[in-house]
Amino acid sequence: MNNRLICLEGILDFEEEIRVQTINIISFSQGQPININRDSMPSGHTFSSYMSQQLDNAQKIFNQFNFVKMEEINERDLFAVTIQIVFTFTTGNGQRVWQVTFASCLEDNTIMNFTSVYPDEESMIKQIDRLRNCVKKFKLTGS
Repeated sequence: MNNRLICLEGILDFEEEIRVQTINIISFSQGQPININRDSMPSGHTFSSYMSQQLDNAQKIFNQFNFVKMEEINERDLFAVTIQIVFTFTTGNGQRVWQVTFASCLEDNTIMNFTSVYPDEESMIKQIDRLRNCVKKFKLTGS
């Protein structure tokens, strides 16, 4: 039974089983923040079917959701398969934003998500390399 959270700052024990969903947020002096989190793929799903399901969930949650693209990216990085997902939606204050996620699957079916939300398409085009570099330069602990 997994009932322990271990993080950089300390350890927290629970009386019941937990699933750890770690989120790391990177902020640059200029540019959009990047969120890095992990997820576990449920049994019975392939990586692409799970990401399609996540995209369907996003469509139901976000206002004025507009799918832009979902494509497999294989740039010979650490991950065997990476899927790039791009969509737009309208925030609560009426601003249309662009969200880009690079989702990468590890051998143990852990999915690493590298995500950023941009205020417009031009900003996304100018700053997406930072997000892409997170995937390219990621190293597993112990590597």
